[in-house]
Amino acid sequence: MIIKNVKLFLVITLFSLLFVPVYGAESLPSDLISVGVSENIKAQLDLSTQIITSEGKRVPMSEYFDGKTPVILNFVYYDCPMLCSLVLDGLVNAVKESSLKLGKDFKIITLSIDPNDKMSALNGYESKYTDQLTEETRAFWQFHLGSEDSIKALTSGVGFNYRFLPDSGEFAHSAALIVLTPEGQVSRYLYGIQYTDLTFKLAILEASKRRFISTLHQTLLFCYSYDPESRSYALHSVNLMKLSGGITIVLLLLFFLKLKRYDKVSQR
Repeated sequence: MIIKNVKLFLVITLFSLLFVPVYGAESLPSDLISVGVSENIKAQLDLSTQIITSEGKRVPMSEYFDGKTPVILNFVYYDCPMLCSLVLDGLVNAVKESSLKLGKDFKIITLSIDPNDKMSALNGYESKYTDQLTEETRAFWQFHLGSEDSIKALTSGVGFNYRFLPDSGEFAHSAALIVLTPEGQVSRYLYGIQYTDLTFKLAILEASKRRFISTLHQTLLFCYSYDPESRSYALHSVNLMKLSGGITIVLLLLFFLKLKRYDKVSQR
């Protein structure tokens, strides 16, 4: 019986080695091969690139970069049947749940990758999401259109690869947010349609280059580091040990000072 089971196992293993790679090679449709994100950390966005606001004005990207506030850039198209709405749903939830404040700590730019998108569709999207925000923060999440050249310049600059599918009239693209420094450099990519409060916060704090953040937030960045495999922030054990050691030393010093003071009092 054992010999038969071993033979069966060997047959199944041989079959898997011979045929599974063949099917795996065809698992990705040809239309999607060039779609995805080519991470380009520290790439400088061309801030002279012009985009169109919801009021129909052409403005350069530099309009949104003040040298102090990080910017979240995300690409959608306003006729998207599902994914774009899911990404924006996750983003607006992250904004509402975060202790960081839109406008004060970061800004958001949403840009359509469809050069033929209509202003009416943009306005519908903008109303849907900014109406969920407080009145004082709405102005810091801007929705835009762009020319084909402008869209290509910005998407290629950050490595956001997409493809138009003529048969369906839709765009194949990834679910990703691009977190930019206050000077317009790529700092981090956030993937998926849901963003944990910790990941969202740390990505923004990291993009700020630690220059305009509190001591508490500095400590958070010290303890956590970005893990490219899980695409999230993980507790940095070495830094945590350093921090714990530092706190221990401070507590010991305070204890000895208090003990020394007590000895002086008792000798009087």
